Amino acid sequence: MSNALYPTPSQAALRDLYVGKRLNDVNGPAAVLDRAIVKRNCSQMLNACRSLRRLAQLGKALGPGSISVLIDHPGQLDVLPAFKKTAGFAVGLFVKVDTGYRRAGLNAHSSEFAVLVDTLLNHVEPAGWGRLHGFYSHAGHSYGGDSEVAAMEVLVQEIEGLQDAAKLVKGRAGNIRGSETNRVYILSAGATPTATSIQNVLRDNPQQTPEMCQQIAILKRTIEQANAENDTSVELHAGVYTLLDMQQLATQASPSPASFQDDDDDKHSPLLSTSDVALTVLAEIASLYPSRDPPEALIAAGSLALCHDPCKSYTGWGVVSDWGLPSQKSYGEKRSGWEVVRISQEHGILRGNTTAGIVPLRLEIGQKVRI
Repeated sequence: MSNALYPTPSQAALRDLYVGKRLNDVNGPAAVLDRAIVKRNCSQMLNACRSLRRLAQLGKALGPGSISVLIDHPGQLDVLPAFKKTAGFAVGLFVKVDTGYRRAGLNAHSSEFAVLVDTLLNHVEPAGWGRLHGFYSHAGHSYGGDSEVAAMEVLVQEIEGLQDAAKLVKGRAGNIRGSETNRVYILSAGATPTATSIQNVLRDNPQQTPEMCQQIAILKRTIEQANAENDTSVELHAGVYTLLDMQQLATQASPSPASFQDDDDDKHSPLLSTSDVALTVLAEIASLYPSRDPPEALIAAGSLALCHDPCKSYTGWGVVSDWGLPSQKSYGEKRSGWEVVRISQEHGILRGNTTAGIVPLRLEIGQKVRI
């Protein structure tokens, strides 16, 4: 392997190593981003936001140049005076609300929430150290779902939980002399499954089930009611929708961005598939073990290059695409039949998986694969 990357390379060195090169000539493991898929996924989310602003006034953003932080404990407020002194303005504050994930945040009906809010209203805001902008939730438990309906149900629960927090704060503010009671609080909701599930509202699908139609109506009504209030506005946030991964495919929370495109030359599944995943990891086949039962292969990529978190839809740590192999594509699914079933720090073990009706394709030592 070339040592041109050590120490940190210059832009010129990186261009010499990668620009104009074929993937087969790149040393692995290496992350491969498909810019076209990233652009398509981002465009779909932007289109959803633009349309939903007209529909339910979603996506109210913070002002230009503002900085906001999440808080869920009074001890986190001690640094606010120093921030204002350095930045020249008071930081925006979002209270982290636990709407079911139980990782971070406070239950809006807990005594801890009341103590934090009283500290903000009675001390922080009067001193000019910070300003409460709204309430923030991350529904990480939505990754346990497996349908668009399930994701929308959790999104409704998130928004309702944040509304409860806002109403409680409004009530407490009304009892504090000089406290501002007519401000609009932002209700910031979403994990990738719940935030992207909003795309179902925009999709005209005559095959939607009665359950799906009912849940879409509930979600629309919840958002419209929250935005119709004079004191709250719904905002959606999500991180990995630009790239997507096998975990997002497992949740099936949103339709495939490709299904929104008019393309007579290809047939796209209405659901997310491997064709919607923009990020893959390039790895090299280091050895083959055909006598094992079932046959296995060794790749030069392990936990450092892949992931530590398992996915509920399969028992391994990655799915090998059919890139560079005879295509087994079916409605957007591009799989070779091999999965990463075991990992160590620097290596992984591939094993064929025929449960989906895909015959594992032949591999060769030195061959590059994309996971």
